[in-house]
Amino acid sequence: MFSALKDVKTATFQDGLNKAEKAIDTLLNLISGRLGLDHNRVLGGIYAFPVMVRYLVGRGGHLRDHTERDKLLYWYVHTLLWGRYAGSTESVLAQDLHILESEDNPLDQLIANLRQNRGDLEIKAIASARRRHRNALDTDGTQFVAN
Repeated sequence: MFSALKDVKTATFQDGLNKAEKAIDTLLNLISGRLGLDHNRVLGGIYAFPVMVRYLVGRGGHLRDHTERDKLLYWYVHTLLWGRYAGSTESVLAQDLHILESEDNPLDQLIANLRQNRGDLEIKAIASARRRHRNALDTDGTQFVAN
């Protein structure tokens, strides 16, 4: 069942769990603080978490600056909006994890992959209240849709 772990020493496994736990905590605080998503009912995109955790652990548990933070959050939000992991989750997850290992600028490549699959990541305000597919209704009545 867990044959991939048969040669992993207990201390190595435990260290990996600790790093993953710290990364998850960091990401949840980041998403809560920057995006206001602090409950599992509004915190979508759970399948993006393994990618973000792996990215953060690979960076020593810290993001370099606000630009890197914003790119990671941008990628995360767009995985929610466009249903990045709605189809064959394992294949997409494997592809995204592979990017982390093989690319010099993995966040840029992850975002580029979203653009390649969607064509456009722009979210546009529309005037018509009759639009059938809407993602959110702003407080002034403006609808925003992910095209």
